[in-house]
Formats: sequence, C-alpha cells, structure tokens
Amino acid sequence: MKYILSVAMMVVLLGGCTASKQAVRDAIRENPEIVIEALEDNTIKLYELVEKGAREKQLAKKAEKWRMQAADPVKPVIEEGRASLGSKGAPITIVEYSDFLCPYCSQGARTVNKLVEESEGKLRVIFKHSPRNDASYKLALMYEAIALQDPDKAWAFGERLFDSQRAVFEGGDQAAFSIAEELGVDVAQLKKDMNNTDVIDRIHTDAEEGAGFGVSGTPTFFVNGVRVVGAVPEAQFLKVLEIVEEVQGVCLDCEN
Repeated sequence: MKYILSVAMMVVLLGGCTASKQAVRDAIRENPEIVIEALEDNTIKLYELVEKGAREKQLAKKAEKWRMQAADPVKPVIEEGRASLGSKGAPITIVEYSDFLCPYCSQGARTVNKLVEESEGKLRVIFKHSPRNDASYKLALMYEAIALQDPDKAWAFGERLFDSQRAVFEGGDQAAFSIAEELGVDVAQLKKDMNNTDVIDRIHTDAEEGAGFGVSGTPTFFVNGVRVVGAVPEAQFLKVLEIVEEVQGVCLDCEN
C-alpha cells in the first residue's frame, strides 16, 4: 500500500488535487506491479477484506429471503399455558424448535433469551420440541410434564438443562430429575405426567409442525414467522427484527 500512497503523493505535487484521482488510476494502469507488490505486503489485510465481503454478501442474500418470508410468514400454533419467556402481549414472538442436548441449541437459546430480556416487553420466545434422540425425547417429556405443574418452572428447567448439558448427558434421567427437584417440582407427579397422553402428543405435534415448516436441524427459530436457522450471531437476529418491523409494520419503539 505504501507504493500506491507514494504515487498519489507525487501526482498531487505535480498535478494538483483535482487531477490526482485520475492520475493515480493512470499510474496504476501503466504500472500494475505497484498493486501486486502492495497486496503481497498486506496479505492478511487482503484476506480479512475478502472474508468481510463474503460475509456481507451472504447476509444480503439472507436478508432478501427474510424479507420475502416476513411478507408471507408461517404461523406456528401457540397454545395457552406453554412455557415462555417475555411478555404475552409482545408484538414479536420467537418460536424456537430445539433439542436440550444440542450444544448449538444452548448457544442459540442464550442469544435469543438475552434479546428478549433486553427488549422491555417487545419480544417473547416460546420453546417447541424437535428432539433428535431418545435421551432428548425424555427431557422434552419432563419439560412438558413440569409445565403442567408450573410453566415458569418448566422454563427454568430448560435453562438449567442447557447450562448443564454435559452433566445431564453423562448423568441421564437422574441428573435431570435432580434439577427438577432443586426447582421445587413434585418429582413423583412429574414421573406420572411423563406418561400423560397430552404431554406425549405435544412433543410429537411440535416435531411434526416444525418438519412442516422445513425444520431439518436444531436450533431453528421463527421470528414472527421468519425462519432463522442455527445459532447465528446476535447481529443477524437484530437484522431479522429490523426486517419484521419494516415489512410487517411492527413498532418496537412504540409504547405498549
């Protein structure tokens, strides 16, 4: 880059500021090795710029899809009594299809929960199940069985599962029951309710609904019906919220 700057300074001195841009272009065109030498001296910076450009291009493509989905959103069923975080009257609802033993689900949940907690009642998130194995399925049963006793305790149970994934994976059912007991859940009733047909049906209904919306991996989120796949950075969720505001006419800055 020092070579280009030297050429630019020379042109300014000889031709004045008004002619400098064209003169630099001419100088580079006549001496392309200047650019090659400069790039060779700044390979790390060049790589960073290429990566940044690729990320911005990818985000632009995603934003175009999100905008189309915001205009024709999917509509997950939201039943009364489901465990959730945030205000029921929030203008934006995030439905999360997830698996308690998936590390990416834990990461994604932390990102979304942070946004909800900082939204001052403008966002809420509802957990739905997409278990990928028998162990995850049992945890989903426990979660919904606890929700019959207290939805808030169910939500807290889910958060503890995410925070203690390794211990729960290694400790199995007993580790999960211990968490429930620490939260003040009636464990005897919990075990009975895990066989409740309504609880079992809810898990299967969630998974089938998600599959119908194209959920093929976890986590998958629907922000007012706009699909976000994976544990994406907070910035991408904020971009989706911006698009939802614009396309759906939602106001996150307005008073409730």
